[in-house]
Amino acid sequence: VCEGSQVTVKVVPTTEDYSYAWYVNGIEVPGENRPIFTMNMEAPGNYKFAALAVNQFGCAARHVTDEAHVAKVNVQAIPELTIAGNTTICNGDTAKVIVTPSVPGVYEYTWQGPANNAVDSLLKTVNDGVYTVTAANRFCTATTDVTIYRFGGDLHIAADKLEICEGEQVVLTANLDGFNNEDIEYTWSNNETG
Repeated sequence: VCEGSQVTVKVVPTTEDYSYAWYVNGIEVPGENRPIFTMNMEAPGNYKFAALAVNQFGCAARHVTDEAHVAKVNVQAIPELTIAGNTTICNGDTAKVIVTPSVPGVYEYTWQGPANNAVDSLLKTVNDGVYTVTAANRFCTATTDVTIYRFGGDLHIAADKLEICEGEQVVLTANLDGFNNEDIEYTWSNNETG
């Protein structure tokens, strides 16, 4: 089962004349005395569930360490998804991103977004926007988003002053179709040669 899910175990057969004590990994669970027990599996790992049935005379039907009557449950961790690749592209280029789960195993991948050109864990696209990827193995499912940015349109230059006198300064601001990003590097020129 996956981390965060519920596990229900029960004693078979049951009788009304018995009360029950439940044990998880050999530790008694206080307040649980019915023939059915449900637990939220909040952490990954291996768990052993056992019940001790006691009749109205205080006699135990089975010992809790009787391995033949222990329910074993393996709880898998929910994987964290890591996205790697080029998420910022120029017009005409292709973004290539790959998703990698933190837990090894065999996964099925489902991508949703502006254009679905994904094969398994790899997305190739020329379209910008938000893409959502879901990775599922036999036990757990994880989802994450990745945003693809595309630029390469018109470059707009703005000046803080339109008229200046000789010796004064003007501040120029460059904006690439409204796309401002710390990763964009601008090279300025005054059109002089030599």
